[in-house]
Amino acid sequence: MEKRKSAVKGSTLKWIAVVTMLIDHIAAVVFAHMMTTSMLDGSYYDVWVRVYYVMRGIGRLAFPIFCYLLVEGIRYTSNALRYGTRLFMFALLSEIPFNYAIYGTYLEKGKAHNVFFTLFLGFVAVELIKWIRQFVRANSISWLLVVILVAALFMLAAEGLDTDYGAYGILTIVLLYYLQQSWYGQRKGLAFLLAIVPLMISDTLEMTAVLDTYLIHKYDGTRGKQMKYFFYLFYPLHLLILGLIVHYI
Repeated sequence: MEKRKSAVKGSTLKWIAVVTMLIDHIAAVVFAHMMTTSMLDGSYYDVWVRVYYVMRGIGRLAFPIFCYLLVEGIRYTSNALRYGTRLFMFALLSEIPFNYAIYGTYLEKGKAHNVFFTLFLGFVAVELIKWIRQFVRANSISWLLVVILVAALFMLAAEGLDTDYGAYGILTIVLLYYLQQSWYGQRKGLAFLLAIVPLMISDTLEMTAVLDTYLIHKYDGTRGKQMKYFFYLFYPLHLLILGLIVHYI
């Protein structure tokens, strides 16, 4: 693949996703706590509200990038079982920090589960579609029906388990896989944009995710400098730290 001077590597996408996610969670955890407990100066409350929504809007860039990188990982992994197991283990590892940061408890029944569960379900859905694809003609009506049925099944599962981003997250992951089978080349930016439409419909703040399209268009398909477990560990660790900050302020 020919390198472009302004190309974006996979590691760059990860850093952008991590930083924007951190900004989002600082607002969702720390700012939200300070706003609901009247810790902020009332005369500037409206300003803090605007800052809160700006930070949440910036944070909307993170999840679509993580979904894209998940699909990329599925395309290139040499061991799907190990990849899926890693996602599931970090989903379990992240649940207590997630609940502690978002809800102030260790285990919260009836509330949303962390985003690793969504990514794991999306991974299983795509792997199932890939397996079934061996028995049907690619880009046929039959394969499209398979994609729709599998997506619907796992969207229901995500809603039943109440995972972060729920059905919209699963649909985005499946669409990314389906569209990029035919459009991975010069139109990968357009494929990405179409895939994140469900997210943008689900929440007006998600409209900022359209900015990711430029990054995906510039993505050169290379991994860049790898810090694999750092990115996995960052999710539960930063939630734990934010939870502790809220607990002690």
